[in-house]
Amino acid sequence: MKAINCNTGQLALLILVLLIGSRAGLHAQSGDRPDIPDIKRVTVLHPTRDVLIQWEASEDSDVEHYKIYQQQDDESFVEKFTIPGSVYEYVHLTSGLENLTYAVTAVDSAGNESLFADNIHRAVELKTSFDACEPAVKLQWSPYLGWENKVAGYLILGGNTAACSDTLGFVHPASDHFLHTKAEIGRLNYYCIACVHLSGITSYSPVDSLLPEYPPPPAELRIDEVNVLDATTVEISIFSRESGELNNFRLMRSNSPTAAYNEVETLWSAADGLNKIEDQLPTDRKSYSYIVQALYKPPDCIDARVIASSNTGNNILLEASLAEQNSVLTWTPYEEFPNGLASYRIYRESGDGTSLLVGEIAAGSTEWTETLSSLMDGSRKGELIYYLEAVEKEGPEGYGISRSNKARLQLPSRISMPNAFTPKSGDINARFRPHMDFAPRDYSMLIFDRAGRKMYESSEPGEGWDGRFQGGEYVREGVYMYVVEFTDYSGKSSRLNGPVSVLYR
Repeated sequence: MKAINCNTGQLALLILVLLIGSRAGLHAQSGDRPDIPDIKRVTVLHPTRDVLIQWEASEDSDVEHYKIYQQQDDESFVEKFTIPGSVYEYVHLTSGLENLTYAVTAVDSAGNESLFADNIHRAVELKTSFDACEPAVKLQWSPYLGWENKVAGYLILGGNTAACSDTLGFVHPASDHFLHTKAEIGRLNYYCIACVHLSGITSYSPVDSLLPEYPPPPAELRIDEVNVLDATTVEISIFSRESGELNNFRLMRSNSPTAAYNEVETLWSAADGLNKIEDQLPTDRKSYSYIVQALYKPPDCIDARVIASSNTGNNILLEASLAEQNSVLTWTPYEEFPNGLASYRIYRESGDGTSLLVGEIAAGSTEWTETLSSLMDGSRKGELIYYLEAVEKEGPEGYGISRSNKARLQLPSRISMPNAFTPKSGDINARFRPHMDFAPRDYSMLIFDRAGRKMYESSEPGEGWDGRFQGGEYVREGVYMYVVEFTDYSGKSSRLNGPVSVLYR
């Protein structure tokens, strides 16, 4: 009985071994596919631009090797590499970065291969373009394929080198675009997208580069002169020399050094060379700053873009004041000539409208004084008119001049009457006339004797009464009465009367 039991146990063990071997043989021969190896990620390696494919080991113990497939343009898959069963990643050195879609299968010792239809991963593919209307670089990408519902978001990287070391933003996993508004125009910009898995692993896109640029600026763009033409007009002279397609210019004005610039006028398709623009505003109240902008209007854009700006010019505000017997001129400095400021020239207009150069001082000065004692001789109309010119340093094309407004200085209207004079004396007291330091607009003088008879009448303030009765015989010594009526330069009318003694030596 005992021997029977022993033989039966050995037989059972033998049968179990035979059954296990038979089942293994049946598995290897029946065509059962190994378990699918789960891909962990497909990512581009920087800066080599190679593609790294990583996967989890198949749960089957009988894996002889893995196969890596790459998708083609027609969406079919082509086998690219065979990897030993103990290796779980591969670097595709010559991917060309044209298609980043891969699949991995497991192959057992019998040649059975796992399916890969549900085990396809694709790294993010990035495209960049320049939106000249914004202006900004637009990044557009395809989502990572294979991490559905497991993406934390997309990290946008960029910079001035292919290392893409600057973080530009982080967007929601449903996003597929980003607008980089701080891209450097005229410089190569590099971009990369990092797709972040909920577990923290990351897949990088290839680096894409873009050179956002506008047409080149004009070879020259400058404000040559800013001249005050009258009380309400400033003329700005603009010079441009084109080097390409830009011939649109916009004149901008600022009310103060800290205020924003506002448009005065835009010249579309302006002629090359010198152009003049007039700005209408009060010229005796404030100094305004001007610049000229070269504009480019991209197709289909509402707004034009500023490509270049000129030097700054300004209307010179000249002011005059009276200090005792001096006229004091002060002004705002001229901001910027292309060749620099050389000097200021001060002019005073004479009674006949001609201008007299009365002073020239070096750049950097903003005040000038003139003594008035020699000017207040009774021949002037009660006011002095000054203007100033800023003179540019001479350059290859000459020099510019910017003229200020006219500053008017009101002189005091002083008048006095002598109480006696000596006809026929031949000296300064030979005529009776008022002493005044201005030339009146209207004037009349009458002389009467005590009986009320008119001795003399004149409308010329400089003429005076020589003591004759209506131009005939000299009158007797005695006291006579005068009446002087005049209107000064400000429009104020006055009347003086009193006695005057005629004396003979």
